[in-house]
Amino acid sequence: MDLTRLIGVPYKWAGYSFEGCDCWGLCRIYYEMKGILLPNILTLYTNEEDHKDMKMVKNAIKPKFKQIPYESAMEGDICLFNIAGLPIHVSIFLDKKTFIHSTEGNTSSIERFSSFKYRNKLDSIWRPI
Repeated sequence: MDLTRLIGVPYKWAGYSFEGCDCWGLCRIYYEMKGILLPNILTLYTNEEDHKDMKMVKNAIKPKFKQIPYESAMEGDICLFNIAGLPIHVSIFLDKKTFIHSTEGNTSSIERFSSFKYRNKLDSIWRPI
């Protein structure tokens, strides 16, 4: 699938379509088009603090994904970020320099790993098994 099709999707919290999606929704759309269904993370939350727990996200994708080193990352892998001390952002790896993601107040776009907000924030990368 051409990942550029995902560029320009409006941000919508908990969204999961081309009409609007959040960062996890963008990953779900991409992987569903590849035949891999990802869970709706929001249904796993039991309280408002759960979104701060990276273990929950990792456990949700572990049945279908394996963690890989950055050096082995390829287009389409899922990137997990720790932002401002909170592990709350996911994106889709494009290449060693960029990823595609959806952020509040914007449309989905390509971002550089070296950008101020994301520099040194990458937690882990995951690939379908």
